[in-house]
Amino acid sequence: GVCARRRWGWSRPAAIGLTLAFLLVDLPFLGASLEKITEGGWVPLLVAAVVYLILTTWRRGADLLDESATAARIPEDVFLADLDANPLHRVAGTAVVMDARGKGVPRTLLHNIKHNKVLHQKVVLLTLKTVDHPVVDDAERVEVHRYRDDFVRVVAKEGFMETPSVGQVLELAARQGVDCHPSRVTFFFGRETLVIGSRRRGMAVWRKYVFDFLFRNAYGAYLHMGVPPNRVIEIGQQVEI
Repeated sequence: GVCARRRWGWSRPAAIGLTLAFLLVDLPFLGASLEKITEGGWVPLLVAAVVYLILTTWRRGADLLDESATAARIPEDVFLADLDANPLHRVAGTAVVMDARGKGVPRTLLHNIKHNKVLHQKVVLLTLKTVDHPVVDDAERVEVHRYRDDFVRVVAKEGFMETPSVGQVLELAARQGVDCHPSRVTFFFGRETLVIGSRRRGMAVWRKYVFDFLFRNAYGAYLHMGVPPNRVIEIGQQVEI
């Protein structure tokens, strides 16, 4: 019913009718299965409940991290204006800063500037987005947004059947005038360390500990993107949830 209303645009009576039609079939099967719960049927129900708890905890925790990261961002024009007003020491080379959201200046770059007080001569914000198509043509894969010559954003689209390849993306970006060969740039990734707050802010405290366990054991993003490991710098940050 929810899908019919929100995705298909059905009217409320039509969605209710569809739901009732399914219930007429499903409820007899449910009633016939209830007596099996005490005879071992509780096992798949327990497994399903645990899986549901893990999935919803991960989703909610990821949303909290996203909210925190979004709040820490500043618009590109504000960042560049502040950079002109307060020049930093610029080091040779190109920094490719991985940015999952594709809007604003990511916290990874801001954190590096705050503590190291330096900035590369050229900065490329790189965003990889998975689209609803299985494969994306190379001609449509990469978009380049130039804020100025030394500060650009590259947004790459990947099909859900494709394996992300940073090398391929940078090669396509180079054809549009972005100097960012993988063997000559430095990749910056953010790595958050979670700090469990005592307040129930968005999620129960015990679920925060579950999310922290899942998060600490998550696979490193650069390990499956084809990024040269010897050219990666991880910027660690503590984030309270």
